[in-house]
Amino acid sequence: PDQLIRSLTNGLHIPANQIYHVSDAARNSARPPLKPIIEQSLTAFLKTSRKQDRVMVFFIGHTKEIDDKAYLLPLEGDFKDASTLIPLDWVYKQLAECSARQKILVLDGNRYNAGQGRGTVELDWQSGP
Repeated sequence: PDQLIRSLTNGLHIPANQIYHVSDAARNSARPPLKPIIEQSLTAFLKTSRKQDRVMVFFIGHTKEIDDKAYLLPLEGDFKDASTLIPLDWVYKQLAECSARQKILVLDGNRYNAGQGRGTVELDWQSGP
């Protein structure tokens, strides 16, 4: 995330005061990426946009598909309970309602690895887990 912010400020010349970073690891004003914080932050950020603006939204974290629907996993999200996750459709709706003339959504969503956090998963290079 620090490299991304440097790239935005130095490479694209986006003023630092126009970058809203939601992360418990942020150097300034750390905000844990909990579901209500992500939803409130995204909604508030997009509502401040004007017609002449261009907005970029980045999500770097885990994603999950449940019943053919894509979700973003907040910090406290339970990958088995869709009600604790953020529907990607909701994010698209927020972007559609934003008045900015151009919108970019970048998702670096590692698909949730069900074996993660449950001890060691032994891999056989020929047949997989």
